[in-house]
Amino acid sequence: MPAMISYQQQQQKQLNNSIHETWFGFIKEKEDAQILVDACAANQLTPIRELSSSTSSSSTLKIRSGSVIILQETSTTPAQKTRWRDSFSWSSSRISGAFLLYRQVQPTSSAAKNHTVVQREKSSLFITTSVRGNTRLIPNGLAKRTITLTAQSTGEKFRVISYFYPHDVEHLYSRKVVHQGFLQTPSQAQEFQDFVAVANQAVTTAKNLTIESRGSESLLSPITPSGSDWSLQLHKFETDSLRFGGTGVRAASLFFRKYPNWTDFPVTLAPLDKANKF
Repeated sequence: MPAMISYQQQQQKQLNNSIHETWFGFIKEKEDAQILVDACAANQLTPIRELSSSTSSSSTLKIRSGSVIILQETSTTPAQKTRWRDSFSWSSSRISGAFLLYRQVQPTSSAAKNHTVVQREKSSLFITTSVRGNTRLIPNGLAKRTITLTAQSTGEKFRVISYFYPHDVEHLYSRKVVHQGFLQTPSQAQEFQDFVAVANQAVTTAKNLTIESRGSESLLSPITPSGSDWSLQLHKFETDSLRFGGTGVRAASLFFRKYPNWTDFPVTLAPLDKANKF
């Protein structure tokens, strides 16, 4: 006769089957994502290697603030990026440092039907205006950032997806007191300390190689893209501008390459002089 399973065990089993988290916390920097990718390659973390219809089903997938999903991209699953689905509707993507940022949205018709009261955002972090037609941001809703990196030890590619509420990570960008929703970064976690120095060195080396390659180029030679969407867009932007003599535009684009996280900081405009009337 099979052993009886308690209610608590059944609940835990259901939870384990429904949450496909690779890790719980927040991916703040590219180095944080590299730490988790290297940990996956070293079998310290278990990424999602095969996507089935049930893996990305909204009925089984439970996402919370702090969920980090890591997908291994292989040559046998070329459609893996497009096959990943969660249970949320998202805005269009926006560049957020080395990541792509999405915010949770809902149809404007649903908001009106439910007489939703417009709430004030608890955080000024990760705001976006990249909203598709007939949708609006859900105030204080989830944010999602994604990045694809290569493991240093194996050369395998992994896609890292970080879900979070912006107000849950404010303590990492300011001196505010840590509240109950504290989310830790991989670089702060004790179990990943062996990967921290290696990840930092890898990112620093990549930055130095990029700077050196820029210094050896003439002003009229285009920058070779690194492969990311951001670099590809800048490459096309620079090439087109140089083609029509826009060397000043090229100089401006170098600023954005040097400070890729400029979009994460709010812009403060000087007050208009009331005496000046237009």
